[in-house]
Amino acid sequence: MTGFSPSILRATLMIEFVLIGKLIDRNANSLALISLVCFIMLLYNPSWVCHIGFQLSFLVTTGLIITMPHITQWGKKYSKPVNFLINSAAVPLVAQIWVLPLQMFYFNTFSMYSVLANILVLPFITVVSFTGFVSSIAAIFPFMPDIVIKVCDYFLYPFLIVTVKISDFISSLPNANITTIQPNIIQVLLYFTLVIM
Repeated sequence: MTGFSPSILRATLMIEFVLIGKLIDRNANSLALISLVCFIMLLYNPSWVCHIGFQLSFLVTTGLIITMPHITQWGKKYSKPVNFLINSAAVPLVAQIWVLPLQMFYFNTFSMYSVLANILVLPFITVVSFTGFVSSIAAIFPFMPDIVIKVCDYFLYPFLIVTVKISDFISSLPNANITTIQPNIIQVLLYFTLVIM
């Protein structure tokens, strides 16, 4: 359904390996797992190493694997609702920090409010994704697709409208997209070295 884009394939392979690990009672090391998936994908198609979607997908996932455990541990000293808010805000922030140099390198832009936009649309996207997944499973059964599509369309329409309205509002704010210089490879490597440290 998604056309086997590298980012979707990366997510699917990682989930499959985690599930296989659970079946054989083995816990997966996240960094080892993403390295294995990267190796398998590049073994299948080495040219993916130059694919922007491949680079961004692996970069964000690796960044989250490295960074989020520290933030989650730090957030445990607060109450559960505060900890939840910290983690919800941290995910898009961490993702933005890790993709920033590649975004500047390829597109010469920086989205000023992307973290805010991601935080605001996250609850709506979660509902849309989960309901869409459940409805796609339910639509397999005979005589169900028409009913499932109509019910889900009716239920999800307000969530989709709010998501689009938020995106439109954020993109209409002043300086929503800033044009940047294109960093060279040395600057990109130096940035990642500092982030990892």
